[in-house]
Amino acid sequence: MSQDKTVLCRTIECGYRNFPAADVTFRPAAYGLVARGSELLLVFFPKFANYTAPGGGVEPDELLADAVRREVLEETGWEVEVGELVHFAEEFFYHPHTEKPHHCLSFFFLCRPIREAARPDRPDYADARAKWVDVAAPRDDLHPFIREAVEKCRERLLR
Repeated sequence: MSQDKTVLCRTIECGYRNFPAADVTFRPAAYGLVARGSELLLVFFPKFANYTAPGGGVEPDELLADAVRREVLEETGWEVEVGELVHFAEEFFYHPHTEKPHHCLSFFFLCRPIREAARPDRPDYADARAKWVDVAAPRDDLHPFIREAVEKCRERLLR
């Protein structure tokens, strides 16, 4: 790999930044599309004024389904049953929490809510709010990263 090669990474604010390719690491991630009727349990970030799916990085000792259960519980306070894989996305992303650029391999699973539990205290999610969002019609307040996954999920929910 050339020392001069750079990779353009999307930021959480939907901007872009270049990083040296040698600094980019692989990051598998798992997300839960928790469905209840025509609603999905999404996480709203006031700072960015949009919704995203609960999920995130898979730990080295986790299977994808275990990561989905952990991330959904941490970010929403809901325990879920993980179902089928409904979407896969690949992108280069700069993550503000890790302060590193990643080559993200993201897996989206349809989930069924089991019960609401206590949401663990996470300072990085202090302003985030989990909400049931009706996705029967297209929405313009979804983070671009999850739009295609939500569209695929909506097609399944409305059959």
